[in-house]
Amino acid sequence: MKNKRLLFNSTKTILNESNSNDLFMELDILLLKNSPNLNGYFFQEDFIDEIVENQKKYVGLPIVVDAEKLMSEDFLNLKHNYSKIVKKFYSEQIGSYVSFEKKYDSNNIAELHGKARVSKRNEDLVTMLMELYQSPIGLNLSVEAFVSDYTIDENNHLIVGASPNNHLMSDCIVSFPAEPESTVLKLASELNDSLKGGDKLSNKTDILSDDKTKNNNKEGVYNMENQNIDINKVIEENKSLLIESENLKQQVETLTSEKDEVSVKLNEANETIVQLGKEKDTLTAEVKELNKFKDNVVEKENKGKIETLINEVKVSLSEDELSKINQVATEKEPEKVKALINEIMAAKYKERIILNNNKNKENYFSVDDQKDLGGDQLTQFNM
Repeated sequence: MKNKRLLFNSTKTILNESNSNDLFMELDILLLKNSPNLNGYFFQEDFIDEIVENQKKYVGLPIVVDAEKLMSEDFLNLKHNYSKIVKKFYSEQIGSYVSFEKKYDSNNIAELHGKARVSKRNEDLVTMLMELYQSPIGLNLSVEAFVSDYTIDENNHLIVGASPNNHLMSDCIVSFPAEPESTVLKLASELNDSLKGGDKLSNKTDILSDDKTKNNNKEGVYNMENQNIDINKVIEENKSLLIESENLKQQVETLTSEKDEVSVKLNEANETIVQLGKEKDTLTAEVKELNKFKDNVVEKENKGKIETLINEVKVSLSEDELSKINQVATEKEPEKVKALINEIMAAKYKERIILNNNKNKENYFSVDDQKDLGGDQLTQFNM
């Protein structure tokens, strides 16, 4: 069977603050899962078990990086740094694995976790690692495995199980992994205060294949050219995603700022509405008091007018007539009282005319008689 050197993502990485010290910082890494990854590699659970049960064989598995690009802050171009010509990796080891453990996720899928230590001997390098960790790219690792025993299933998945010919080989810090689920889980450094932090971690992953081309039949030889083409494509795609992400971030910040401004204006408008409501209530109360005062004044005026009208004719009225007038007076409308008085006094006036005619008197009254009938309104009946 053809030998294959597989590059795939360390699915999740964390820096373990509690176990870090002045000599190293510790990383907790989810290397692989018992499920197909995006490149179609499927690592069986016994592959994980073999590593966990034979940890001594794997302790010291290197953590490597293209140190030159890392130290120059070229975070967008961190790769495996493999030379196809001399068949050699030019990445440098900065740390190593110290233990491995099998865990299960919420879907009961087996996972291989490992603890790795990175030396703090080079403080500048640790600083760059922290900056990479806190950058939008994040701290991502790509695991390299060398396998000779594998099968391919009907779904074209490359199935890798436990075998003396299947091994993990190294773990490399890279810029743009291919699987979007890979994230930095936890990172710790107590080198100095500036190295602490990194609350929001990267959501990147790397699953890369440097398998031989179909036309290459040489055993143990793998073609990195195709891998580099894929990596460049991934880099360009991820650069575009980063730019789009930054644009979206700026849009969110702008919208948030506009939202805050609108919220301030709404609060001011609400305060104005509340104040206007209070002023309206005050004015309504004042108008109510004024109307009440006006009603009292009008009522007093009407009462005075009614009393004056009644007093002017009271001596000429019978008890029954006075009772009728007082009953109308309860409505507190002077015009009604005045109309009733005129009606009563007109009737009296006509009655006096009839009486006087019956006594063969002249057809008019004296001034004194007119006054007795109730005032100047009665002159309209003096014909």
